[in-house]
Amino acid sequence: MVITLVVPIRKVFGLEAYFTPRHFDAMAKLVGEQEFSLLFHKGTECNIHFSKIDDELLLITMFGKSISLGFLRLNVVETIERIKKIWNRK
Repeated sequence: MVITLVVPIRKVFGLEAYFTPRHFDAMAKLVGEQEFSLLFHKGTECNIHFSKIDDELLLITMFGKSISLGFLRLNVVETIERIKKIWNRK
């Protein structure tokens, strides 16, 4: 089973002043990247995948061992495009 949450994470927790896009860009540049667009953590029973949608939205997906990372990433790309369309309607 895949549980996907879309969270405007900084706003929900009131952390906009502490975690800005500038901070994320600075961390990426420290390791020679322009930006970080995703993060993956593999656990023994559960995995978690973070994907940047834009500066205000983060897609967090938790999934078990029965879902392959490749399958998940294909679906995440499609999901992000759908979310962007909905988010930009505002």
